[in-house]
Amino acid sequence: MNEYVRYAALLAVVMFALPIVLRIMHGNTTLPGTEPYYHARMSERIVTGVPATDDAIVWGRPYHVLPYEFLLGGVYLVFGTRSFTLVPFLLAVASFFIFWILIERVGSSKAQQGWMLLVFSLSPAVIAAGFFGTPHAFLLVLVLLAAVLMMGRGWPLGAVLFLVCAFSGVVGIMGAVTFLLLLAFLRKGKIEQISVVLLLIAVIFVIGIYPPTLLLSRDAFQYLSDVGGVYGFSVFAVLLAVIGAIQLMEYKLRYYGVFATVFFFVVGCFFFPDLLIFGSVIVSMLAGVALASFATRKWTLQFIRAASMLVLFCGLLFSGISHAVALADVSPTPSMLRVLNVTPGVVFSHEKYGFWIEAAGHRAVIDGGWEQSMRASELRYDADVLLGSTDLEKTRELLEKYNVTYVLITAEMEHGLVWEREEQGLDFLVENSETFKKIDSTSKMKMWKVR
Repeated sequence: MNEYVRYAALLAVVMFALPIVLRIMHGNTTLPGTEPYYHARMSERIVTGVPATDDAIVWGRPYHVLPYEFLLGGVYLVFGTRSFTLVPFLLAVASFFIFWILIERVGSSKAQQGWMLLVFSLSPAVIAAGFFGTPHAFLLVLVLLAAVLMMGRGWPLGAVLFLVCAFSGVVGIMGAVTFLLLLAFLRKGKIEQISVVLLLIAVIFVIGIYPPTLLLSRDAFQYLSDVGGVYGFSVFAVLLAVIGAIQLMEYKLRYYGVFATVFFFVVGCFFFPDLLIFGSVIVSMLAGVALASFATRKWTLQFIRAASMLVLFCGLLFSGISHAVALADVSPTPSMLRVLNVTPGVVFSHEKYGFWIEAAGHRAVIDGGWEQSMRASELRYDADVLLGSTDLEKTRELLEKYNVTYVLITAEMEHGLVWEREEQGLDFLVENSETFKKIDSTSKMKMWKVR
């Protein structure tokens, strides 16, 4: 390990740990985000046996086995609830070192490797993957390690890892296919072996034996971390990646398949934002090519070269740090979850808060995975009616239909998520003291009990 790699590795560990440390320093020990609560709950449950259905949502839904939850469940047996924070962090760190091996295997120069590792260690997408307890870091490690193994004698294990990735959902399938095609077009693996794995993945996709994916939102801000994207790219990294791609255009005739694969992958990211975690690998490599070119080219004035490289480095560094700081403040807070600390029952709220509700021991009427629930279309329709209703009798009828015990309303729902302002729809009806009784509230969350 040369000096540049050691520095990049140290920077990666610091950056991946930064949002975790900042969150703890702020006195917030809750899991960040919403989806991690689903995976944490299911990993705890499968320790005692894989369930056929998930009954935490009314009417239930089939439980689809997710490889990541098996890993999480195994670590949970040893480390308890700390595993929900520890596992994604360790996976992110592991992805750094596997990425280093990968760029060595594909033939990157030593100069390029140092810059690629630097960009990767500051990648907002990888920082987020190491912070949130979602499958993103797990899938990134699977794909990177599988690609490395496919280039050597360990290809049978690499093939297995690619298949595990495919069994993790449509995003895993697309990530695995992308990297297999890149290996094939770069001539870094035996085409016969790659073809067999691609065929098996195609069979998995056609038969549909993979779990549904909880997809990210598809708004335009999702793709750039500087404007709020959780798994988005740094603007500096994207610009450098474009420059790197332009510099490699001289090889387009020899590696036309690589350019075509990257193009279709970028298009796919607009339909499946979860693919951005795999895009961090491509962006890091291309940006590293551009930075290495800037660093090694001859400059008329050396101080301009030094100043230019410093500006680029600071741009990447500040983007990564600002993203880590923003992640540390992601909801929930202990006071928000305290509102849910009541006698277990059926809670109605916006789907965004369903996983929090379920993790607190309640049943949710609707959550982020409602599309896989039984009678999904009816559930969606009734939830929309309930949120917008100003008819007390109709509201009572729907509350009785789902045996709703509590209604949870947040400040976010009152200011854009559901309503344009307070006292609209259900937010107005809960003030009816004959039907609802407020039992707890904070500045961000309020809970009513249905009488």
